[in-house]
Amino acid sequence: MYTIVTSLNQKYWDETSKINIQSWHQFLPPEVKIVIYSEDKIDLGYMQDRIVLKDLYSTCPKLVEFKNRHKHNPHYNGDAPVKETKKFKWNAIKFAHKTFPIFEESKVCKTNYLIWLDADVLMHTNITMQWLAELFPTKSCISYLGRPSNTKTSYDECGLMGYNLRTPLAKNFLLAFEEYYEGNNLDQLRETHDSWIFFQLRLQFEAGGFGGFKNLNPNPINNKSPFNNSGINQFMVHTKGKGKEKLHNKFLKRFSISSS
Repeated sequence: MYTIVTSLNQKYWDETSKINIQSWHQFLPPEVKIVIYSEDKIDLGYMQDRIVLKDLYSTCPKLVEFKNRHKHNPHYNGDAPVKETKKFKWNAIKFAHKTFPIFEESKVCKTNYLIWLDADVLMHTNITMQWLAELFPTKSCISYLGRPSNTKTSYDECGLMGYNLRTPLAKNFLLAFEEYYEGNNLDQLRETHDSWIFFQLRLQFEAGGFGGFKNLNPNPINNKSPFNNSGINQFMVHTKGKGKEKLHNKFLKRFSISSS
């Protein structure tokens, strides 16, 4: 069994994520649980029959503490003296709205696998339990989307991650991941966005001889979207980056998905 978790706010919901979540509701097998963390009271409408909405700040008080502790620090708050397009690399506070829900949900999740999926992912084709089992097999501990190692953007893509909570590796990895935030260890990192932290931690675990990581994009042909390189775009597409709303509308038209 699988639980998919994501986070979003009202603004994001209104712009694109409502349609994305509707596609999850439509195309995911009914056995898959969906959990949304939000600081806003999102109206799920008819989707409340299978989607659980959790209040982000009340369930993740450590996130609030983290924000308050580092809100004036440009290594954390997205205000580094760099080009606007590069500021996300030092915006730990923004991406903590993603990682803390993962940490929290992993502690209460009742299914074998906890899957993080960015709310800017649009599904367009029915997904089977068999396909999910290929991405997140019982013999693996953590599934992730890798990138080529010989490029400037070599860190992992964390728009999709799977944690097999029945394995010690996944549990220990998540504890170490959370400790980066609680122990001020981000001070020691070159970048503070979640993908960089995950990447550095994975390298540490693998260097320590820990196996069990499954790269969902093992043979990338280029450094573009790992979703497309890995073939995951057969079922879902990642509408991220500059001009994401235009890209989102493009995919809605391509897959004949209504935006109403």
